[in-house]
Amino acid sequence: MSYALANLPKLARFLRSLDEQIILSDYASFWGAVGEFDEFLRQDIWDVFFESAIGKMLEDASFKGGSDWDVHGFTVCDSDKFHFSVRSPKLPMVGRNVVDGPDSSARSIVSSMASPSVLSVVSDGPITFNRFRLPSNIDLDIFDPAIRLENLGSEDFEPWRRIDVHAPYETLEISTPHAGKCCIIELEMRASVSQRWEFDRETGEPVGAVLVSREAVIIRSMLEEISRFKYVEALGEVLGLLDHRDFNVRWMAVKCACALDRDSGVAALRRCLNDRHPYIRNASLSTLNAIGG
Repeated sequence: MSYALANLPKLARFLRSLDEQIILSDYASFWGAVGEFDEFLRQDIWDVFFESAIGKMLEDASFKGGSDWDVHGFTVCDSDKFHFSVRSPKLPMVGRNVVDGPDSSARSIVSSMASPSVLSVVSDGPITFNRFRLPSNIDLDIFDPAIRLENLGSEDFEPWRRIDVHAPYETLEISTPHAGKCCIIELEMRASVSQRWEFDRETGEPVGAVLVSREAVIIRSMLEEISRFKYVEALGEVLGLLDHRDFNVRWMAVKCACALDRDSGVAALRRCLNDRHPYIRNASLSTLNAIGG
């Protein structure tokens, strides 16, 4: 919890209560816990917050903001169950996953949101958002090119108004002309899905998927380096990732094992024929057929 909450005990108590009430993967528990969020959507509260946040930096020249500050904004509280921040409306993608679609560089993209959130905008006037919806009966961890994103149109929101986003099946996107004219106060549940989806804005067609987990992104980078340097000594640790909860990480581990040792890679592919995720099963079968394994 941020040092800047020192003079806001009620807000600090609210955040502690979220940790007690929210159950990961249970979206209903999130909505049941955030009822008091509206009470903290006031200019005077955030004046106190930033007075504390910036005041500490002015008082102590050696203090650089700690981990609370980053290039996109300020982290109010980072919990295993939720993330609360004041941030820019523009955030970068974390990184692509193994179920990459075609090159979308020339397309106008809408990216889905990974978890439910409540938010509010701080601005001089109304801000326009575009709202999109996915079918509620799909499995978001299985990339399906037949799914289409539905555009529900735009809506104007006044400053300090609470906005509910029922992600991951609903997505809210700030209208481009307004992107640089506000900041966002957002309380979001920790994601229980492995990936976000990218869609063609015009057609609603899915064009790829993006890793949600920072852990998965870091592991991917590590495995890429192990493969590049042919660090065979790490093979045991790589094979241990075949039991990872994220299917993206499991497939990355298979590919790394194949790069380090053919026999171990083939054994990993055969094992993954029984993986619980259909992408891993299908990719393993296709790879075995291709290499004659």
